[in-house]
Amino acid sequence: MNETNIVLIPKKEEVECATDFKPIGLTNVIYKIVAKIITIRLKSIIPRLISPLQNAFTPGRNILDNRIIASEIIHTLKKRKGRVGDFLVKLDLSKAYDKIEWSFLLKVLLLRGFSERFCNVILHCVTCENMRMVLNVIPGSPIQPERGLRQGYPLSPYLFLFCLDVLSRLLLNSIVEGNLKGIRLGSCHSVINHLFFADDMIICGRATLEELNNIQDCLQKFCNWSGQQINLEKSSIMFSPNVHRRIFRILSSLLRIRVIFCNEKYLGSYLEDKKFNRDN
Repeated sequence: MNETNIVLIPKKEEVECATDFKPIGLTNVIYKIVAKIITIRLKSIIPRLISPLQNAFTPGRNILDNRIIASEIIHTLKKRKGRVGDFLVKLDLSKAYDKIEWSFLLKVLLLRGFSERFCNVILHCVTCENMRMVLNVIPGSPIQPERGLRQGYPLSPYLFLFCLDVLSRLLLNSIVEGNLKGIRLGSCHSVINHLFFADDMIICGRATLEELNNIQDCLQKFCNWSGQQINLEKSSIMFSPNVHRRIFRILSSLLRIRVIFCNEKYLGSYLEDKKFNRDN
């Protein structure tokens, strides 16, 4: 019932490598009906289970809310004064849906309180014994996948939210333990450490080596558990003006991502003004 054909859709006109394609899974109508029924049942409880810092695909929330908060964080960074500055890092997950480990997904659902029977139904919808790659309209030999969520199906975004919520809880626990400080938007506002935009994320905090190492530890744990990988080419970091140039060189080299200044447009918010030349 859940046999799948994979078709590669080009992301741009001039395709140069395999990463320029987006794989889309094609299944039969019966599977889609079953997946849709499960999705409708999950939809009613998702807002109570997913962190409020994730607004994508969540009923009753708007991703533009996080965009507004991100703009406020950038505005705060630009006015930051004092000895210790702040940073904001924009991270992108590489092929996020394709790299989710099934064992990790099953464990997350069980720990969130879903019954074993329901989790097995979910697992049967996610796994696939026979999958064929369609090239030039001709299905190839069957292959057996070992991980990943089917892209283009209504159930996949909600399952991905459960997985990504693990990273949110790791970061929030680090704040409670005092390992991360985050950014306070005004004297009466709560501390904000991260915002999620589906598979993209913004993480912010104090521009210190200790705090950046703690964030790296959280990211490393999540990637090891889930199978995810950070796309360094699409990730970037920015610092408040009171951070010394030598310090942000050290911190940016630790993450191996480019440094930007305030005005890059990201989800409608400006994050970069000009690219930073590492040789300067």
